[in-house]
Amino acid sequence: MYYMSEIYNYLVIQFSFFKNPSHGLFIGYIFIAVIISLIYGCVKNRTVNIVKSCGYLFKIHFRDNISYIDDIKVFVIDKLVLGFFYTFLFGVAFFFKEKTNELMHFVGLFSTSNNATLTTMILYSLGAIIVFDFSTFIEHYMSHKFKFLWEFHKVHHVPQNLNPITAYRSHPVNQGLFVTISGVLTGVYSGIVSSFYPDTQLSLVFAGQNVFMFIFLMFGLNLQHSHVQIRYPIIIRDIFVSPEYHQTHHSIAEEHHDKNFGFLFSFWDRIFGTQIHLHSDKRLRFGVKGINYEEYSGVINHYVTPFVKVFIVKNTRERKYIILIHKCRYSELRARINFVNAM
Repeated sequence: MYYMSEIYNYLVIQFSFFKNPSHGLFIGYIFIAVIISLIYGCVKNRTVNIVKSCGYLFKIHFRDNISYIDDIKVFVIDKLVLGFFYTFLFGVAFFFKEKTNELMHFVGLFSTSNNATLTTMILYSLGAIIVFDFSTFIEHYMSHKFKFLWEFHKVHHVPQNLNPITAYRSHPVNQGLFVTISGVLTGVYSGIVSSFYPDTQLSLVFAGQNVFMFIFLMFGLNLQHSHVQIRYPIIIRDIFVSPEYHQTHHSIAEEHHDKNFGFLFSFWDRIFGTQIHLHSDKRLRFGVKGINYEEYSGVINHYVTPFVKVFIVKNTRERKYIILIHKCRYSELRARINFVNAM
């Protein structure tokens, strides 16, 4: 009975995200995204008719129900099964914070008397969100540049229709790498700064979020994975990631491949030479060129296909495992596996 109670409490916590402002899919953030989308639909169609705007948004979003269903399935499985795994990895940040703090004390770089002012808290919170975003950029960059990681990250890019839940459509391999990198960097950052402000709450938190993340969510961060193609003015385009900026990253066009890795800030791409801005209002098409979506459709394909694409082929002659790192269709890979087994 005790275990049933624990399981029930776990499920309640995992699926209460819609009323929890610390989660990106909090109903308030979704509501704001819907309002922005309706305004976008009115402007795009030069109308004040909300019904017409709704019809336009429905038309551009609901063209492939299979993709939406798969997004929901993966989201639910991640919540049900992998919640424990991700929670464990989040401990990485606390570990590295403590170890960095100990190192700072060992070398004599610490203080016991500083008091954090509001300005200090604002600067710390801004620094924390910048470090977090940099870690996101690094993981994202690696997931595109390393073929092994790309096969797992590809599950996020294959949908031809985007919606806010698509943001959570990732493979545990990529997710584990992301949590580890962000845990190390944010932990080290927090450990360094907290050495000078011991026993002080430095984070400026509002509604369970870093106040700056809250602001990003209130300004429609969820629209990055949508067909609401909003472009920011030139003056802020090289600082912040707009919906169109990230949607360009998902574009099937070759000139957009491996571009715009930024999550919150676009200046990382400018620094690393991976930035591209659109100069036309042509509607983007999403997906991965040469990939059939059916290969990744469904929960099993989502989790297993990347391993099949990348991983293990048993060589019956040498009785050992070899790693096959080669991009090919599932049918081609299956034929190669059969050829090796027949040797």
